[in-house]
Amino acid sequence: PGVVKIRIWVESSGDVREGSLIEISSGYPDLDQAVVNAIKKWRW
Repeated sequence: PGVVKIRIWVESSGDVREGSLIEISSGYPDLDQAVVNAIKKWRW
């Protein structure tokens, strides 16, 4: 198991404006990017 830390900016509408990795330690770059891509689709 690993940890991926992500920073996101959320608009007042609840949409994610921007997301970026701040620490990558899962050991799997494709997984790290998939996490960022998935979170960008979430609504907060």
